[in-house]
Amino acid sequence: MSSNNGKLRQFGGFTLDPEKLVLWFEDRPVNLALKEVELLSALTANAGEVVTKAELLDRIWKDSFVEESNLSRHVYILRKTFREFGVCDLIETVPRRGYRFVGSVLEPDVKPVIVERRVVSQTTIEDISDDVNTFPRGQSHSIYPIRSTVAPVAVATLAFLLIGGIVFAAWKGQIPLTSASVTGITSLAVLPFTPLNDSPEAKQQGIGLTDTLITRLSNLKSISVRSITSVADLDPRDPIASGKLLNVDAVVVGTIYRSGDKTRVSARILKVSDGNALWTGEFERLSANDMRIQNDLALQLTNALAPKLDAVEKKAIAKSYTEDPEAFRLYQEARSEWNKRSTRGATDAVRFFREAIAKDPEFALAYAGLAEVMSTMNADEAEVIVHRAIELDPDLAEAHSALGFIQTFVHRNWAEAEKELTRSIDLNPNYAQAHHWYGELLAILGRNADAKVEINRALEIDPLSHNYLAALGQIYYFNREYKEAEFYCRRALDQEPEFTFAHEYLSDIYLQTGEFEKAVDARFSAERINGRFSVDSAEHMNRYEADIEKKRSEALQQGLKAFLQGQLIGSNEILVSYYDARRYAALGDKESALRSLEKAVQSKAFHTAFMKVDPVFDAIRNDPRYDLVLRRINLHDMNN
Repeated sequence: MSSNNGKLRQFGGFTLDPEKLVLWFEDRPVNLALKEVELLSALTANAGEVVTKAELLDRIWKDSFVEESNLSRHVYILRKTFREFGVCDLIETVPRRGYRFVGSVLEPDVKPVIVERRVVSQTTIEDISDDVNTFPRGQSHSIYPIRSTVAPVAVATLAFLLIGGIVFAAWKGQIPLTSASVTGITSLAVLPFTPLNDSPEAKQQGIGLTDTLITRLSNLKSISVRSITSVADLDPRDPIASGKLLNVDAVVVGTIYRSGDKTRVSARILKVSDGNALWTGEFERLSANDMRIQNDLALQLTNALAPKLDAVEKKAIAKSYTEDPEAFRLYQEARSEWNKRSTRGATDAVRFFREAIAKDPEFALAYAGLAEVMSTMNADEAEVIVHRAIELDPDLAEAHSALGFIQTFVHRNWAEAEKELTRSIDLNPNYAQAHHWYGELLAILGRNADAKVEINRALEIDPLSHNYLAALGQIYYFNREYKEAEFYCRRALDQEPEFTFAHEYLSDIYLQTGEFEKAVDARFSAERINGRFSVDSAEHMNRYEADIEKKRSEALQQGLKAFLQGQLIGSNEILVSYYDARRYAALGDKESALRSLEKAVQSKAFHTAFMKVDPVFDAIRNDPRYDLVLRRINLHDMNN
């Protein structure tokens, strides 16, 4: 970027003094905040050239961090100001790069005599409520210099008003009021913001704000931030109890209030051990810009919790995922459905993710989420989608996690899978899903101790997740620790009684421990839940429940062999061939088990990745044909 000289610049009737950072139009001063003038100075100094967003952010906000959306807002204000004076099209947006000043810039040799006369009326302070989060703690806001031509009384009056304004802003909460030092916080939970308006819109805004704060703060490497699923159902009226339940050092609590066209947000950081407030803040924004409200508060909280960030953290926290509030709301809906890990939830998640992408075709986070879900449905489409997400945002943790999942369960490329999953964790250590899938990969590779560490890390981030609790139970099952496996599956069902995977894992556990009746009950519990999605009436539901109960009773009467044979499907479907292999292995039918395994691997059946560690195949591990099947998915050299 060119250096900024001190010569006056004229364009379209405007005159800019880059040294004093003042702007006027013909014989009238222009009321602009300092950041807008600094931005205009940088662009006009490089007239006709593209100035990248990174260069502008580094120059104008060198000692702090802000989002690209903050930069876009200042550009918008400049354009709006130009239009008010009848001048248009001076600043051009260069997609994905930055901005170009396209007006003709002249540098006159003589300064107009009106300069001194204008400076008094131009003496201004920036809108604190807009830019409070762009200044590091301990640094005062800049103001335009007061000329010596101003009368002493005017200076004193201005100083009094300035100090009074800052005190008033602090009293209103537009400057964060820190009541204690926010140090020593290593774990944090953001509880749902309480809407003071009793309306669906206010409640949705409260949840949206909470989700956004968690997404932002999760990029902090020094603090473990609990996930949205772990806090969504907690009561913010008892924050200390919630903090103890989640085992965190501090909680963020807040309220959100809509009045006319404005929204007021207040927030506090409370220390869980004694309930003391470590930080408080409040500000007011136009209700039409929910994204700005969310982003501004996230930046304030980050400044309070972790004022010293590395370059990766700064970039991640200041990242603008989308400028479309509705797209982000749809994304949040999709995530909520996907986290249920149910058939209906996955279907709804796909729909919401696609709608979010339709709203904003460059919304990388929505592509990453869609790729996660589609990787369990249509691997080819999922791979296209995830690469689109990485193309849009190469440093998106969610996208690398999804690609790691695809490399694990589709391509069986274990080295690439580990590379992508560890990359995801490096980018966002608080993304629980990456830890979960990395734990699954480590279990597949027989590294069970490391697998437990990763799943427990996912549970630390999301301690109430039925999905991660069941996953930990599965890891213990793979390690033949059946008592512990049962314990975690039961805990998962305490959180979500209709989580089918936990019921299925329990059935497998009980078959290994010889508890036949429990195995049957768990299996039919899973079938009962799965079948409800196709039930379309109360009468149909009654018939369905009666049919399930009849099959369960018959299985218990006929014994283990009849039960396992009744579970065989014998179709050509990819998934079925693997499950049939497991059932044949449990029946002791080695030939049929191996034949089904070979078919499942050839068809790239999803769950064949677990065949090396699944105890059900212990009886056929010494068969050379089993080793040949393992070779086809690059697991033969790790055969136990």
